[in-house]
Amino acid sequence: RCTVWHNGIKAIGHTLTPRRPSMMWNHAEPNPFIKFSGSLIGNTKNVLDGLKFAIEELNKSSLTKNEKPNVEIYQNSMLSWQTDRKFKFIITDPPYYDDVPFPELMEFFQVWHSKTVGDLLDIPSTPSTSEELSVSRNRSEDVFETRMLIAIKRLYSLLDDDGILVIFYVHKSIKGWKYVVEALRKTGFVVTSTISLMTESEANPISRGKSSIFHSLL
Repeated sequence: RCTVWHNGIKAIGHTLTPRRPSMMWNHAEPNPFIKFSGSLIGNTKNVLDGLKFAIEELNKSSLTKNEKPNVEIYQNSMLSWQTDRKFKFIITDPPYYDDVPFPELMEFFQVWHSKTVGDLLDIPSTPSTSEELSVSRNRSEDVFETRMLIAIKRLYSLLDDDGILVIFYVHKSIKGWKYVVEALRKTGFVVTSTISLMTESEANPISRGKSSIFHSLL
């Protein structure tokens, strides 16, 4: 009931377009295992193609000419994840301050994840509030500031001495940037480059009629 049907083009639209669970009266029920634009199979192929491209480019790089590159994806919280390994590159996008209610969305999906693949991935039925990192009506800025600093320090400790951290981040307010920049400064990171990358479509329903930002900074 969260996937909308577009009558105009006779196609299945996006799920959770407003960034929150919303029951659609004019909904569609797609089969996730067939091939079509935006399907589970199609999106999985896009991810695999991206990983293949990353590995091929790393093989060409002089930074890794004496090493065999290895790309790994982790879905963990920096507030609790433990490992003794060190990394050459870490690429991540922290929560965008108060832009998206991630904890509420996490609760919505946690139920389905625990029921479908909980036994395989050891997913609990309820999320841990100790790992929430966002600002909203019930979450203070002080908590966000403290946990963001802890997360950035953890990332710093996981990098090699010459390691590089790449962060995707965007926010319209100075306050939204303050906590991230301060965490980077206090931890000891040095910003060596910034790149503007378009990550939002101007046709995004959330952006219509608003003063929106369509680019993220790397």
